[in-house]
Amino acid sequence: MDRQGWQNGGVLFLNKKRGDNGKAPTMKGTGRITIDGREYELDLAAWTRESERAGKFLGLSIKLKGDYQYAAQPRADEGIPDPDFMR
Repeated sequence: MDRQGWQNGGVLFLNKKRGDNGKAPTMKGTGRITIDGREYELDLAAWTRESERAGKFLGLSIKLKGDYQYAAQPRADEGIPDPDFMR
């Protein structure tokens, strides 16, 4: 799939390295999202879960990939929002 094919989305694959580790994700993958014109790469993980009320579902973890963790921080020229803005 080309790069544009999953912009603001991603893909998950079965985690074949999971073994007997019940805490390891059932599926792992990557994604991309664009926020305010900036593109960020994501690490995706999913665990299969089940409950009486909801039945089967997926629990998700979405994290910024590698060095991109710092890209989400405001740049010096963007300023920091005023905490009293919503008051």
